[in-house]
Amino acid sequence: VRPAPSTQSTSTAAAPTLSECHPVFAMLLQQMESGWGDRVLGMLDRQERVAPHTQALLERYNAIVDERRPVKLSNIAFSSQARDGRLAMNGRVLIQPRGETEGRPPPDLAFEAEFASRDGRIVLTRLAPSSE
Repeated sequence: VRPAPSTQSTSTAAAPTLSECHPVFAMLLQQMESGWGDRVLGMLDRQERVAPHTQALLERYNAIVDERRPVKLSNIAFSSQARDGRLAMNGRVLIQPRGETEGRPPPDLAFEAEFASRDGRIVLTRLAPSSE
């Protein structure tokens, strides 16, 4: 016997906590360190991968990395806020591409990420350039 589909809306569901989202956020940072934008996109739903905001972030990321892989992330800073059943994060990282000189300040990447709970696991549901 199959359970009845849930009638609970995602907008009324409790947002996941920061500690629940931390492993997925750490995986996102690891994918960013790989230097491969496709790996970063691979964490998202297929329809979200082609969204204009996601593509804008990918273009910025690829311009910074410029095919110099892997990269080093530093000065990782973020804030989070629960909203509409999701945990929204604003993040900023400095990206040091391989072969960059130490004397030049590394470029930064500001982004927004959203996490939600689906079927008992935490997933990355949105990734975009930060509006800040």
